[in-house]
Amino acid sequence: RQGPSITLETEPRFWIEPRLIDVPVALIQSIEFKPAAGAVFALHRLNPADNTFSLDGVPAGRKAKDGHALAPSPSMLTGLNAEDVAATNTIDFASPTQVIVTLTDGKVLTLIGTVVSDKHWIQVTSNKDADLTAKTQGRAFEIASYRYDEIFKPLEQLLEALPQKT
Repeated sequence: RQGPSITLETEPRFWIEPRLIDVPVALIQSIEFKPAAGAVFALHRLNPADNTFSLDGVPAGRKAKDGHALAPSPSMLTGLNAEDVAATNTIDFASPTQVIVTLTDGKVLTLIGTVVSDKHWIQVTSNKDADLTAKTQGRAFEIASYRYDEIFKPLEQLLEALPQKT
């Protein structure tokens, strides 16, 4: 008599818990952006009640968008799922972009991102979340490109457009 057949998935993405982070935007106090190239800039919550932010690091001769337009996307860190996982030492993080998110409760999430060919990889660490740290230590996670773009936003997207030369 034969027993039930057993199949094992060898791809890591089939056995990881896909949910990485689930932080509502209302809990975000500030976000510091350290691009791979270019100057550091940061967003700071002005008023929790109306979700307005200010921008530090506005280049000379430029103007930041208004407080509401600077607010992070409501889905920036909500329901962030991994599409794949790899050991960090197998992904090239030589010139990464870094985003440091400080929450209203004092937790700090550090996200380090890089793009390798068409894949968007992040590393995640937390100063006060032992479960998250245990889950993410030594691992890089592939996330959807549009989610990556929400997190690692270029400074230009936070500035008012330059007047068109005529």
